[in-house]
Amino acid sequence: MTRGALKLQGRPTLTRALHKSGRKLYVEMTFAIVKDAESEVVLGAVAVARDVTDRVERERAASRSS
Repeated sequence: MTRGALKLQGRPTLTRALHKSGRKLYVEMTFAIVKDAESEVVLGAVAVARDVTDRVERERAASRSS
C-alpha cells in the first residue's frame, strides 16, 4: 500500500459470499488506495462490494443454451 500499487490495479474481482440468511451469492469486489491531490498515498483504502448474482446466473444460463 505504501508504494501505491494494487495487485489487480482497480479491476473488479468476482468471488462467492454467504448472505446472513444462508443464501450463497456472487460478489464483485473493487479496491482502491486513497491518494491526495498530488497523487501521494494517504494511509487508507476503499473496498466496494456489490451483489452480482443475477448477472452471473444470467450469463451462465446464456452460455449453457448456446
